[in-house]
Formats: sequence, structure tokens, C-alpha cells
Amino acid sequence: MPQHRLAPPPRRDTPARATPAGGRRANTVYACPECDTRYLGQQWCHDCNQPCVRIDRGGLCPHCDEPVTLNELLNTTPLVQPARRA
Repeated sequence: MPQHRLAPPPRRDTPARATPAGGRRANTVYACPECDTRYLGQQWCHDCNQPCVRIDRGGLCPHCDEPVTLNELLNTTPLVQPARRA
């Protein structure tokens, strides 16, 4: 009985994008549209019991330990402003 070999996987010319450790969500700042509380990596406001909106990529401030966006640290404006709920 002849042995069948599988073809090698297709070659990728572009390298796969690496995501940061913990995924993209872990490095994203979210804000509650009701109480304006910011969270790092959490998409739900437990005080208001509703979902948060994504602000931008960021992390914790080394001075006050509060979530801040990269644009705030670099003093730049994002390309797209997040939509605020009325």
C-alpha cells in the first residue's frame, strides 16, 4: 500500500504579529461612561453594573498607580476619538 505524504503548510512571507503577554485587552484602558472610572484590562464597571468603553492602549501610572493611556503619557491626541454615550 503506498504511503501518502501531506504537503507542507503554505509559506508566510510576512511574519505573524506578536501580541503582548496577556493579550491586547490586558494593556487597554477602559472607562465607565456613567461614573468615568478607569480600568486597565477590565471591560465591566462593577459599581454601575454596565460595560465600559475602550479608551486606548496604556498602563498604570508609575506615580499614582492609576490607568493612563499612551497618548496621555506622550501628550498626543489619538487618531480616532472614542464615541461617548449620551
